[in-house]
Amino acid sequence: MSAIGELQKHAGPDQRITASGRTHGADVAQPHLTGVWEGWKWDGTGDPDFSGRKTSQFLRWLASSRDPDLARSPDFVKDAPAGGVATLVRGNRDPSEGDKVDAQIVSIAGPNNVTGGMAWAVFDESTKLPTALPEPGGDTVTASVERMLAAPLPGYKATTKRDWGALQALASDRLKLVTANQPALAGLAAADRGFHDVTSRSAGVIADVSKGGLAVDLSRLFSDPDGLPAGYRDRFLYSGTSTPLAPPPSRFPGANAFPSPDPSWSLLYSHYRLYDKLSGGMDPMINTTGI
Repeated sequence: MSAIGELQKHAGPDQRITASGRTHGADVAQPHLTGVWEGWKWDGTGDPDFSGRKTSQFLRWLASSRDPDLARSPDFVKDAPAGGVATLVRGNRDPSEGDKVDAQIVSIAGPNNVTGGMAWAVFDESTKLPTALPEPGGDTVTASVERMLAAPLPGYKATTKRDWGALQALASDRLKLVTANQPALAGLAAADRGFHDVTSRSAGVIADVSKGGLAVDLSRLFSDPDGLPAGYRDRFLYSGTSTPLAPPPSRFPGANAFPSPDPSWSLLYSHYRLYDKLSGGMDPMINTTGI
């Protein structure tokens, strides 16, 4: 319950970002802990202070600690937990890979002077490989187009430190893998189905972490030949307003003007719809009217 409560408290709002301890370097002692940051969007003025924001926007690491203030420090993952700990993930490989996860045991007082303890950590499933991914479609033109529009699938054969040949061989039967231990039935060795590598399910909410709410689906934004929706006709891509993040760069007198490095949606729309202006079959010509 403590783990769920801390997860909801810190990562529940839309304007939250999670990342593993590896973001603090390859040599940290606790690379698999999950950290939570407040979302932030650069306003386009001055130089963005990404390094400073990495510290100032940090909320906490989602793991038990006898001193909660330590878990709110970005440097918490650099050292192994001290004192009494519980091993939450034993690890299946060489200790040098840092697969093992320990967490501090926090004392709990009970009735009649009886005391106990608990340890917990929250792990981010979105950083793991889902085992139940479908096989790519056939070699038809339609299947090729669909693959270009879909999220990429993992290259099981391309791995070097893990032997995922068993997952590759399952092909479409991978969709039947609904638990974390089922890949073992397909011949995947314990060392190659590590807790931090694969998962039976990975899902997330596509949220706008800077403004909150769900992210906007732009997949059909350019599909209307009559033009953009009213809310996008005068909007720039990065600023999200009618004013670009940066003005167009100046040039010498008489030269063609450069556009702003923040492109407008109208500019992108006009480029996307160029195919509408093609004619002539094997001798194509483009109608430049209105471009």
